[in-house]
Amino acid sequence: MDQNSQEVKVILLGDVGVGKSNIAFRFTNDFFLEESEPTLNSNFMSKTFSYNGTTSEFKIWDTAGNEKFRSMTSLYFKRAKVALIVFDITRKDTFYGITSWIKQLNDNAPSDILIALVGNKTDLVDQEQLSMDEIAAFAKDNAHFFSMVSAKDGSGIEGLFQKIVLERQMIDLGIPPSEMEQSIKIKKKQFSELQKKRVAGQTPPCCP
Repeated sequence: MDQNSQEVKVILLGDVGVGKSNIAFRFTNDFFLEESEPTLNSNFMSKTFSYNGTTSEFKIWDTAGNEKFRSMTSLYFKRAKVALIVFDITRKDTFYGITSWIKQLNDNAPSDILIALVGNKTDLVDQEQLSMDEIAAFAKDNAHFFSMVSAKDGSGIEGLFQKIVLERQMIDLGIPPSEMEQSIKIKKKQFSELQKKRVAGQTPPCCP
């Protein structure tokens, strides 16, 4: 690879049924699996993605969320550059389960790994059980950033990986994410405005 290209190993973590596989399929193939079986052990996908002057070859490992496979998941942490911890915005328990994934990363992952929280299923925003304040507060102390996406309709998926490229560039250059807090405030405002419009029937389900 040339100096403007990079190979980025990504691991997808999260409880069973949060949509990890569908996020990976949507990004790599622009495809949604209406019916999918829980991942056993892991799945591998890849995609070359160009953004902000950098071509990233994403190597994505979709890991199992089932408790009995947790001990094996850490095997995929070696040389990982990005960890996406996925939760389902309609199931509060999957958000609270993030802490165990964070601990596993802290114990086993490279010290410079980029950690992002990903709230999936924004197409079901009318069923959400979490507030943006709660998500933002947790992300501020435990992750580099958070994103809200819908693997079903594709909202936010490309933006998530664009953000990964930018944040990874900052880490590799040793630049602290000083604008993170302001970014979170902007996301909260945008999400709140979209919620109001959805209630009024002005926009289709989507996410910033």
